[in-house]
Amino acid sequence: MYIECDFAYDLSKDQGRVGDTFMEQIEPLAATLPYMTCNGNHENYYNFSNYKARFNMPNDNKKMYYSFNVGPIHFVSMSTEFMYFPNYGFQQIFDHYEFVKNDLIVSELVRGGTRSRSRLTRILIFFCNRKN
Repeated sequence: MYIECDFAYDLSKDQGRVGDTFMEQIEPLAATLPYMTCNGNHENYYNFSNYKARFNMPNDNKKMYYSFNVGPIHFVSMSTEFMYFPNYGFQQIFDHYEFVKNDLIVSELVRGGTRSRSRLTRILIFFCNRKN
């Protein structure tokens, strides 16, 4: 599995042509193994619409945060960018918080063995980290 955050340095640039070129370049890799993404600040233009149009992650419903299990590991993708772009609305910040809180509660129940025969042994959270 390959996880990538904050990539393509401006998917929206040149009317989306930069994003199209990037997608063509990653196609050989993304077609052969799970390619999991997490948005970063360079995907923010037009309320992240170029990112949302190009990437469909499991159960994200175009909200840009999601979780999934691989064997005993529970992965959680967080969108830290909502805090930096409140001009796109505060509701996405509140929804994201509720998702992460509820997801971690449920995954901890599974990890403890109360909801599943196969136990999760690790929880891995990934996100884009801004360096200021």
